[in-house]
Amino acid sequence: MSTLEPRLNPGGYPDWIPFLQRYTIPDLPRPTSLKSEAMDLFNNLAVSRIPRWAFGARGISVIATRAITIHISKGETMFFAENDALGLYAAGQTPHEALEEFEHQVVHFVKHYESVAPRQLMGEALNRKKLFGKLFHRIAD
Repeated sequence: MSTLEPRLNPGGYPDWIPFLQRYTIPDLPRPTSLKSEAMDLFNNLAVSRIPRWAFGARGISVIATRAITIHISKGETMFFAENDALGLYAAGQTPHEALEEFEHQVVHFVKHYESVAPRQLMGEALNRKKLFGKLFHRIAD
């Protein structure tokens, strides 16, 4: 499975939209396209929050020690995924693309801060290294 294909959870939904399971009414006919269902949902929401514990990109998997809340919002032409506490902001044509870009950023910064010695950093960069070191752990390469 490529990283561009959504991973399906037990309910048959991609893992980036687990909240759909809770709000799907079983008596209603299911849409023929999951993508259209997800897009309809996001088009009707101004902002959505998604908790994530696992992140993967470029063959690296990272797990968080606690749920990371990703705020998804829709701009005029793009979707945005962001977490102010981590200082990470990503954009994409679809919510999935924005979340995928967010995952790439998490993995990038975990790798970066693992490779940099604390004495090479100062100020906000040192604080972010400590934060990423406390929150994220690499589980596979």
